[in-house]
Amino acid sequence: MNFLARFFENRIFFKGIRRLRAQLEAINPSKNDSSRDVDSWFKHDPIEDDPKFKSIIEAAEREAEAELANEPEVLGYCHQFWSTKTRILKEKYGVDWKSPAEMNPDVLFD
Repeated sequence: MNFLARFFENRIFFKGIRRLRAQLEAINPSKNDSSRDVDSWFKHDPIEDDPKFKSIIEAAEREAEAELANEPEVLGYCHQFWSTKTRILKEKYGVDWKSPAEMNPDVLFD
């Protein structure tokens, strides 16, 4: 019997796959577990939860969209949008807002 046949026969492969899957689940949980939902690890600026800032943030988003209307929404556009929104919120409304990229430095956005 060759090595590959013994490998599968002894279930080494499947034990390894199950162990690897468990390790990956610990790192990157499945979507089926509500406690592992994106909202549980994805951070956002708490100011977004404050009702008194809701209309200001919405207005700044509309202004940023209007300002960037002629820009192509290509890879990296979100950074340009967030930068514009941050500037508008600070300059026009005096609000310090942190973008999702600032709140989640370990996440790559594009």
